[in-house]
Amino acid sequence: MNRSKNSVRISFAVACATSLVVVLAMPSMAHAQTGCSALPAAAGAVVDVTPEQVGSLQGILDRARAGDTIQLADGLYSLPESLVFRNSGVTLRSKSGNRQDVTTIVC
Repeated sequence: MNRSKNSVRISFAVACATSLVVVLAMPSMAHAQTGCSALPAAAGAVVDVTPEQVGSLQGILDRARAGDTIQLADGLYSLPESLVFRNSGVTLRSKSGNRQDVTTIVC
C-alpha cells in the first residue's frame, strides 16, 4: 500500500516538474509579446486573484462577463487543469503589470 502511494507522489512530482520545465523552457513566447501595447482600462468588473485562490480560478473565469478583467497577483499558480475561457471579452492579466512574475503550471 505504501509503495502505491509513493508511486503516485513520485508521478505527481514528476508531472509538476515536467510542467514547470515546459513553462520555463518557453522564454521565446514571452519575448514574442514584448512589443505588445498596453491593455486598455477595464470596462467591467475587476477581480483580484491571489495564488491561494488557484482552486477557484476556473469558477471566477466562468462567472466573468464581457469587459471584466481578472488580475493575477504575482506568484506561482499550480493549476489542477488547464483554464477554459467560456465567455468572450474577458481579460486575464498580471495585476503588477509584470507578466514574468506570474507563473502558471498545470499539475
